[in-house]
Amino acid sequence: MPAEITAPTRAKGIVHKMIADVAKGCAREEWEKLAKQNRFHKAYPQADPFVDRHWPKYLGLARQLLVAMLGMPKYTEAQKAEIYDVLLKDGAVNPRKMAEPEKPSFFMSPPKKG
Repeated sequence: MPAEITAPTRAKGIVHKMIADVAKGCAREEWEKLAKQNRFHKAYPQADPFVDRHWPKYLGLARQLLVAMLGMPKYTEAQKAEIYDVLLKDGAVNPRKMAEPEKPSFFMSPPKKG
């Protein structure tokens, strides 16, 4: 079965669905951490708007996580083969993205004390 590739709405280029899904999961986890800050929670009281807007910023992290999963014993060889295939295809259409890790640029400053 060929790997599924989708064109995201707010990312430039082509992103494999698995990578997009991992990036969205990373964005959701970041929202959960940041939502504890009042100023951030006012801007994004719900996770979905944050994830919809910022998930492309987590694509580099998603790629790094998938690469790390290749070395984890808890994943089967079939799962690793699928991840490897996804990363190969992604690297073919996004060669610079594999070489240059991205970091999310969206961070809220910590609350001021006092």
